[in-house]
Amino acid sequence: MDCCRHVNPFRACAGLRGLGYLMVAIVAAIVALSYYAVVVFAWGPMLLAGGAAAAGAAVVIVAFHILVSADALAPLPLLLRSTMFSTTA
Repeated sequence: MDCCRHVNPFRACAGLRGLGYLMVAIVAAIVALSYYAVVVFAWGPMLLAGGAAAAGAAVVIVAFHILVSADALAPLPLLLRSTMFSTTA
């Protein structure tokens, strides 16, 4: 058993960090696409057109901005910074 003491089986998991960063980028892209689809394409023109539909459009846009606000994503840079520059390997 002394021959296997220097073997680190977790070395094979080193690529999972890069996969995690890729998944974060994919989620950010999905949020950006959903923002475009909801605000710019669907409800934005209704809001700019005015009338009775503008009130409903304003409610939907405000709700969407609350759900995708910077406050909801605020812990993300701190989490990325703590995992990117960690000294443990």
